Amino acid sequence: MIGSLGDVIFEVSDKKVFSINNQINRSYKSKISEHNPIYGPGMLRHQGRELTEITFGITLISSLIQETTPSEQLDKIKTMWEFGEYDYLTLGGQTFGAFPFLITEISEKNSYFNRETSEFDYINLELTLKEYIDNPKKYNQIIEQLKVQKKEQEKLTETEAMNVEAEQKTKLQEFAEKVKSKVGSTLEKVDKAIQIAENKKKEILDQLEKIKKDAKIDELMDLVRAGTITADKVNEMIDYAKNFSETDRQILLNFLRNQIGGK
Repeated sequence: MIGSLGDVIFEVSDKKVFSINNQINRSYKSKISEHNPIYGPGMLRHQGRELTEITFGITLISSLIQETTPSEQLDKIKTMWEFGEYDYLTLGGQTFGAFPFLITEISEKNSYFNRETSEFDYINLELTLKEYIDNPKKYNQIIEQLKVQKKEQEKLTETEAMNVEAEQKTKLQEFAEKVKSKVGSTLEKVDKAIQIAENKKKEILDQLEKIKKDAKIDELMDLVRAGTITADKVNEMIDYAKNFSETDRQILLNFLRNQIGGK
């Protein structure tokens, strides 16, 4: 994977394989001050962050450089280091970080010198870079703006959450009212049906009360009250009604016809 620091081109890692886990080390540190009172525990205060530091290995390869040599590229890197020059670090076509970097340390090892060409075929370097922020005051202003934006976003998120909660609560209340209305309507219908059945039973019992009282009629009334009258019992009472007066017989027969569906 090809990378660059300014106009210096290099290949990241050996064997032409780039692995951010193995080849690049990054250091992030907070700037902390500590107040130590005479008694009791100390108190920490966050005062921003330290500059980001990066350490990684690069290989300057002659085959990748058409118009120059690895030695000349090394001289460019050393010049950047000696003069304190800084530039953006690019890896895989993407700029690494938001700020340029300055070289703080160079370590060369296991470079290969070609005696036939009197030039290095490749040069292995270990570089340590530190983030360079040319205007810390402006950076701090940007950080403060980002903090304000974050708080505003949190407020918006909280407001949206409250609106969603209120909307859900309203929908639940509307649903509860609908359910309550349906349940109330159903209960009202059930009450009416029960009342109709009770009225019908009372009407039947009132008719039976008009008939001459005897054991058979009492038994029939008990069956009506219990709701357990059978077809056999109806036929039995039709035969029994022959012994009644005309009026009582008609009352009983009308009642019994109702019990067998008007037959």
